[in-house]
Amino acid sequence: TLLNPNKSPFSFEFFVNVPEITNDNQIIVQKISGSAIDKNMTLALSQSSSAANCDLIFGITSGSRNLYVTSSIPKGVFTHVYAGYDRLGDQKLHLILNADINTEVTSSTASEFSTLNFAGSDLLIGSGSSVRLNNTSLLFEPKQTLSCSMDELRYYRSFRSIDQIEKYRLRNLDINNSDEASALTLYYKFNEPYGTHDGNSLILDSSGNGFNTNIL
Repeated sequence: TLLNPNKSPFSFEFFVNVPEITNDNQIIVQKISGSAIDKNMTLALSQSSSAANCDLIFGITSGSRNLYVTSSIPKGVFTHVYAGYDRLGDQKLHLILNADINTEVTSSTASEFSTLNFAGSDLLIGSGSSVRLNNTSLLFEPKQTLSCSMDELRYYRSFRSIDQIEKYRLRNLDINNSDEASALTLYYKFNEPYGTHDGNSLILDSSGNGFNTNIL
C-alpha cells in the first residue's frame, strides 16, 4: 500500500507534548511485518525517570540491516518532531526538533535498504510490539500505551528539506492548494468536532488517500 515506503525516502512530522511525569517505553508510530521482530519502522519514547525530558527513538530494521537515532525532547511543552529517512541522499535517519537545524541528529551509520515493505500490517499509532531497533540482542519492549498529546501527524513518501519543514509546520495543509500534495500520504489533524461521529473515535485522514481510522 501507499503506507509502505518500498524504495522511497519517507518522513513523519508531528507535534508531541509528553507529560511532566516519569514514563516507561511507549510506541508513537510503528509498522511491523507480521510478528517479525527484525522488520519494522518505529518511533518511540524510551523509559525516563525524569519529569523534565525523555529520549525519542527512531529506528528501521530489515533483517540484518538497521538504522537507529535518538534525541532528547522536553516534557510539558509541545515539540515539533521531524523524523526522516534520506534514501536518495546520505541514506541515514534524521531527527530535527522545532525546525531548528541546530537540533538535527543523524544515525551513526547509513544503509540503502533494498525495499521496505511491511506487507499485511497496519500503521499503528500509540501502541505496538517488541522489536529490534539496533544491532544488539536486546529488544525495545513497549511497557505503556502512548500517554501524551499529539497534533498534526503527517507521513510523507519523501525526505523534507529544512525550508519545507519550517514553512509548513505551523500550518494546516490544504491538499487542493499546496505543493505538499504530491508526497503527502497520511495526514491526521486530530481536530474532529466532538460528537460528530459515533463513539467520537473516528480520525479523518486529510491527505485525500482515505486512511481514516478509529481510536481503539
